[in-house]
Amino acid sequence: MTVTVAMAIPRLTPRFGNAVLLAVGIAVTLAGMAWLSRVEVDSCYVASVGLPMVLIGAGKGLAFAPLTAAGITGVSAGEAGAASGLVNTAHQLGSALGLGILVALSASGGAALGDPADALAAHVSAALSGGTLLLGVGLVLALALIPTSAFASAGPSSKITSRSIPPARIRPACSPWPARTRGCPLRRRSGRRGRHRPGPPRW
Repeated sequence: MTVTVAMAIPRLTPRFGNAVLLAVGIAVTLAGMAWLSRVEVDSCYVASVGLPMVLIGAGKGLAFAPLTAAGITGVSAGEAGAASGLVNTAHQLGSALGLGILVALSASGGAALGDPADALAAHVSAALSGGTLLLGVGLVLALALIPTSAFASAGPSSKITSRSIPPARIRPACSPWPARTRGCPLRRRSGRRGRHRPGPPRW
């Protein structure tokens, strides 16, 4: 689901903008995570796990590309590679830190329950509730720190204009007719017809 939604980002960005897609993506992921955190031992898979996972996948597909674009917007062309590396490093560190927090929350939940199934459901619910809280904080930070005009057009700040590109020399078109080949440089080099024809090989 994430890949399917991410493939539609190039068509959605010119219409809605990266800021809107980022906010909607985090909000959809938040809704799916909150829904998934309500899972219990006797919950139905389709209603309690399948549909929330669809929302989480769609939200991640909407938010990943705009979030990456926000990390490199306004950076000069010479520093775009370093900014992209910092964004990727932040993704990896955030994943490791978030996983550590969720594991700690999971270990603290359901410790007093005697039934192993109920204890496992409590552990999972505590971890997913913590993920919902982290997504809520991320949504607030995205709305507060990333204005709409900050990355209306994703990419480095340097733009290629028509003045930075040297004008190309336009050569006259070569006509196959002899009467119109006076200005053709290829005809001037080759000379008359049959002059440079290769002869039979010599043995």
